Amino acid sequence: MKRIMQVLFIVGMMFVTVIPTEAEETNICYVSEESGNDTNSGTQTAPVRSLVKALEIVEANSTIYIMDDIQVADATNNDAPLVIDKSVTIQGDANDIPTITLRAGGIILGANVIFQDVKIGATSFLRPGIAANGHQLTLYNVHQEESLRP
Repeated sequence: MKRIMQVLFIVGMMFVTVIPTEAEETNICYVSEESGNDTNSGTQTAPVRSLVKALEIVEANSTIYIMDDIQVADATNNDAPLVIDKSVTIQGDANDIPTITLRAGGIILGANVIFQDVKIGATSFLRPGIAANGHQLTLYNVHQEESLRP
């Protein structure tokens, strides 16, 4: 969080006042396949379109908020899996749970990842799933589409 500190000295006593200089920075990147664009900044009003782009721009320990149903594909749309190499939380709206449809080779974790309030499905029978790969995979209120193997 970026803040400016204003220091006042009054008769030997020091008072510190914290004044926010801009909107509080958050560690959230928004993704919308419907209204997003991968040239956007990832804010709620300017979401990115793909999970791949969100993973590029977020820092570790951030939240990627899925606003609507999305499909996961790699940049060349081939059979390579998506590798998530940052510890992130991928979260949807608990009241209107979005679907993350895995395409191609699924997802391989390269860091600890939390999925929360999402539905996971697949369009391919080629490795449709998430491989924890020695990392921690945490699922909170995650539903499975019929297309995804248990």
